[in-house]
Amino acid sequence: WTDPDTVYGFREAMLPRPPPAGLGILVEHSRVIGWLYRKADAVRMHAGHLEYYRKIHDPSYSGVTRFAEAIDRFKAACGAKGATLVVVIFPMLSWDLAPGRYPFVDAHTRIMDFLASRHIPAVDLLPLYTGKSPRRLQVVPNLDGHPIEIAHRLAAEKILQFLLENQIMDRAYVPDHLAYPSMKYW
Repeated sequence: WTDPDTVYGFREAMLPRPPPAGLGILVEHSRVIGWLYRKADAVRMHAGHLEYYRKIHDPSYSGVTRFAEAIDRFKAACGAKGATLVVVIFPMLSWDLAPGRYPFVDAHTRIMDFLASRHIPAVDLLPLYTGKSPRRLQVVPNLDGHPIEIAHRLAAEKILQFLLENQIMDRAYVPDHLAYPSMKYW
């Protein structure tokens, strides 16, 4: 955090690179060589993305300490106002969500363990989205991995359930159509 070049260095491997000077003309004029170069660069960038997210969640990275300090300050500020801090962790919807394939499970576990050590209630939405098609949950598949309305609806229902189960939200605020168990409703 005191050296922004470190973070820029982490990000560099995620960005596309122009071909080396001697290869540039071949990449430009040969479809086969151009295709091979772009595929190799895509593999490199994919590995760079994985490495970037692993580095920023590594406990030895100074940003993790800064994150911990910020969470503590935020919890204290909420407590001073009589509010309960609840953390919601979304998985990165642009990655494979098939069971056993999501590459950042360890980061989710570390964050959830950290929050539990601080007695901060938290909802990890990874289990909710596991097995669902990431392409159906993203704003623009393979371009903008932010959640669409379907993903937000799933999250909202899970968060509501969490707030009720943990008595963080009073049942009086439950919308009428959710106030009864489904079997009683039918």
